[in-house]
Amino acid sequence: MDHSEKIKKLIDRDHYGLFKEIREIVEKSEISFQKETKDSHLWEHTLNVASIALRLAEKEKADPLTIALTAIFHDSGKFQEGKYHSDDIPEEEESIRIAASLFKDFDVPSGLGETVTAALSNLYNSGGGKNRITDIIHDADFLSKSGPLGIGEFFIKGVLRGENLINRIINSATKELTYSENMASNMRTGSGGVMARKDKAFSRKFFRVLFEDLKKKGIADLVIGNRNIETEKCKKKIKLVTVSERECGSCGGKPEFNTSFDKGIKCEKLTLTLFCQECKKEIRETSFCLPEICREH
Repeated sequence: MDHSEKIKKLIDRDHYGLFKEIREIVEKSEISFQKETKDSHLWEHTLNVASIALRLAEKEKADPLTIALTAIFHDSGKFQEGKYHSDDIPEEEESIRIAASLFKDFDVPSGLGETVTAALSNLYNSGGGKNRITDIIHDADFLSKSGPLGIGEFFIKGVLRGENLINRIINSATKELTYSENMASNMRTGSGGVMARKDKAFSRKFFRVLFEDLKKKGIADLVIGNRNIETEKCKKKIKLVTVSERECGSCGGKPEFNTSFDKGIKCEKLTLTLFCQECKKEIRETSFCLPEICREH
């Protein structure tokens, strides 16, 4: 039995048809946004998160049905009405609305429904207090984007955004490696921390091998560096893993990095800008959700 059938069986046991209904909502909303989408990447991601969350739930002794329901709704509002972050409204507000509506239609007990919607709200509200269900979904969501599975997602997202392979590697490796570097300390469960440390080792090795291959074949000469940043917004130093070309493609100068902070839709952002001082050219920028790389435990 594949992971989709396991999750479906778990939910359909008490609420038959709910799994099918939320799947249709997620797939239709993504197709309305990505007009040429053949298969739903968002639904696949949802199932991946649910599968990891159920493994964590077993280790953390949490109720599997509550975990499964929270997981399948956690991204359901991402493409509401065929848009992405319409009117600067966080997608999670729509996820909660969809969950509450379907729980009513499928007679989900009020206590269970309130537990799930509270966990969804806490996923994106750092002031919401400690929530065990939220912690498991949070860890599962990040773990789905790390290690071998995360690297697969890494390349899929590049295709969805219309980037070719080399540009995708250059533009996003800094982000992927920085989150991987900080993944274990960002985990909220002990079981998630164990998985994150394994994924970090794999990711660093993968990108080093990839960059070596690109250099040997004369395609690109990329270097990996480390940068520690001190800021009043975080009590500890922020560790960034930087990736850049060894030389500026326009003048041969050495690229440099600048950092800045800004308020994003879902969180405060740290933006890392790569530029060439010699030709005064901005090469690219990468942004991070600040709470996820400076979280303290």
